[in-house]
Parts: sequence; structure tokens; C-alpha cells
Amino acid sequence: MPQDSAQNDTDLGAEFEGVKVPHSPFLNEKMVKRIAKGIYERPERKLATKLTRESDRVLEMGAGLGFVGGFTAFHKKGVELLSFEANPELIPHVERLYQINGLSARASVENKLLIANPDRPDSMRFHIHGSYLGSSVYKVGRPNRPKIDIATIGWDDVKSRFRPDVLIMDIEGAELDFLTHADLSGVRAIIAEFHPDHYGKEGVKACIDAVNAQGLRQTHHRMEVRAFVAEGVEAPR
Repeated sequence: MPQDSAQNDTDLGAEFEGVKVPHSPFLNEKMVKRIAKGIYERPERKLATKLTRESDRVLEMGAGLGFVGGFTAFHKKGVELLSFEANPELIPHVERLYQINGLSARASVENKLLIANPDRPDSMRFHIHGSYLGSSVYKVGRPNRPKIDIATIGWDDVKSRFRPDVLIMDIEGAELDFLTHADLSGVRAIIAEFHPDHYGKEGVKACIDAVNAQGLRQTHHRMEVRAFVAEGVEAPR
């Protein structure tokens, strides 16, 4: 078994500000260039590192390749990271990113859908997009796209166990159901990408209203990425 942070030259697909992204079938040439230039997931990455403190417990929903959560944990040395990713094909690549960046002792990923709705089913249908970036619980792309059933896990149980300070969320539309049902007490900051293509302006407003109602105010808005902090918390610009 390779040691944590061990790698060879053929394993490295891209790198930005010290964070290494391993080769994978999901890492194409365009994405490699975007990572190297700091363009890939820029708003989420910058807001997450800006609003996360060294001792925080960060919960990430929609890990993708693990870059945003991994970048945050890499640059905030005391952070503990728990990520959720619904696409099972991405899990080994997220785990490898944690490993080659020396994060495995304080970062982990689970192949589950994190659900706040009290009527949570045991599993949900997950639609695989041609690009992993668009995969969602919503139907996406052509009707013949692959669909898989993914186990769910309840937000209240995870919140009680992990006690997150910060939420990072990019879950392709599922944020509407999550934010309108989740008890966000104890959460100091949220960085979420909204997806109005799935639920319209009314859904965006419902998300914001739900977060505001629990005492978190919006502090940043970059493209469709928004950040919220709890009342009384000073948000760096």
C-alpha cells in the first residue's frame, strides 16, 4: 500500500497552488488547463478558503473529483473534511486526491446522498450526465443516460455525528430540497452553487429565504455561487 502523499509522475494529472489532482478518466485536457490556471471551480474554491477557519469541520456535498474540499483542507491545516459524492465512479479518484496530498488522516468521502427531508427514502435514483459535473437527482441529458440507485443518509444523523462548521455544496439542483428542510443550527458558513435551470428564480429565492430564516445572511455572490454566514460572524471580503 503506498504511503499517504506518495505519488509518481504518471499519477499527477494537474496541480494548482500545491494541490495535486491525480489522473483519472474524468480529467480531460481542458480541465487540466483550467485547474492549472486557477479557473476550475474558482468561486467555490476562493470562498471556501476565505470563510473556513483552521480548526473547522467542513462538510462537502457533491465532491466531484475532490478538488474544492481537498484544496480547502490542504490550505487550512487543522480542517477535518467529510465529503459526500453520489457517483460511485468518482469515489476512488477523490480518495486518491486526498492520499497524494497528505489528507487521508483528516479527509474522507462517502458514496451516499445526504438528505434533509424527513420523508427520506432508503435510496434515490441518480442520473449520470455525460460530464460528471452535471450528474444529478434530476433527469439530465438524453433519456438513455445511465441511472443508478444510490443509498441515502439523513442530515440530522450526520450533523449530530460530525457537527459541521462549514457546508460546501454543489449538488446540481438538490440544494433546494436540502436547504428548505435542513436544520442549520451550528453551521457558521455555507458556500453553495445554485442551479436555477432546475428550479427557476422561485427556487433560488426559496433557498435564500430558507437560509436567511435560520440566521445566516448572504455575504458573497459570484456567478451562481453564494456564500452565507451566521449572524454576528464577520465575513472577510
